[in-house]
Amino acid sequence: LIKGNHLSKKTGFGKLYFKDESRNPSGAFKDRPMAVGVSKAKEFGREIVVTASSGNAAASLATYAAKAGLKSYIFIPESTPPGKVSQAFVNGGIIIKVKGSYSNAYAVAKMAAREFHWMNITTTFLNPYAVEGDKTIAYELYHQLDRKVPDWILVPTGAGPLVFGIYKGFTELNFLGLTDKKPRMAAVQAEGCAPIVQAFESGSRKVDAWGTPGTIASAIADPLKGYEQDGELVLEIVHDSRGTAVAVSDDEILGAVFDLARNEGIYSEPGAAVSYAGFKKLSENNVIKEKQSVVCVITGHGLKDPGSAAENLNIPVIGPDLEELKSHLK
Repeated sequence: LIKGNHLSKKTGFGKLYFKDESRNPSGAFKDRPMAVGVSKAKEFGREIVVTASSGNAAASLATYAAKAGLKSYIFIPESTPPGKVSQAFVNGGIIIKVKGSYSNAYAVAKMAAREFHWMNITTTFLNPYAVEGDKTIAYELYHQLDRKVPDWILVPTGAGPLVFGIYKGFTELNFLGLTDKKPRMAAVQAEGCAPIVQAFESGSRKVDAWGTPGTIASAIADPLKGYEQDGELVLEIVHDSRGTAVAVSDDEILGAVFDLARNEGIYSEPGAAVSYAGFKKLSENNVIKEKQSVVCVITGHGLKDPGSAAENLNIPVIGPDLEELKSHLK
């Protein structure tokens, strides 16, 4: 957990924190559900595990399956960032690209698991053990904040099991009498793929699948096609916690990537930076108040998907000459 320094001063929020999940072994929060899911697969005597993934779950499953001595099959969209594909491949994952969106990869993984009796650890709500891994963030925050509960937790959201898991963890702590409140949860999506936000803003409790995603935040570009009920469960959490759901543009996301890196030294992929982009939007609209404590979950490392930020590179080239350097510095 990182206490905001420069961004706290710039925004006026003295209790702004970043839960940096890029420090996990494979560089993303997916290590939490995969650690539990793969452990259960080992316990059940399963030899083959499978997941659908937009990239981070792929790398994580391959990592933990390798450690456990299991074979892993991974179904990903064609558009998955090369860094994530490479990481999964190097760790021994058997990767198969599926045409179309993440929802198509999800459908193929589900069919394959049933047909070949593989254990499906897809990190939506499909595997109950994997979801349990997500709630460990709540336990860590409870201890890292000296047993205090933050007023708001902002979570990058695709299907939304992380929103559910974190809230479940705090709900359990509250049930045990260890806390006197629960956090308000903010599900943050990209404008180019925001089925949950669309339902929330319309006042509906029914989530409709999105069409073709169009966003730089590939990690959360989940149309929920065929499992719209996952989004409806997230909506329940948002309402129960008196929270909100908000969508941010690609420009806002890219701005958040640079803000986090240049002010706090946190290099995040676009799909992870949406939590801070969402915070900026909600605080500017006075939904989140200055005196409230806020945790932005940063779900994955920038090296997972550097492409969008790299497109903005404008790096000069000079010869090995001091005068040329001086001329450039002017």
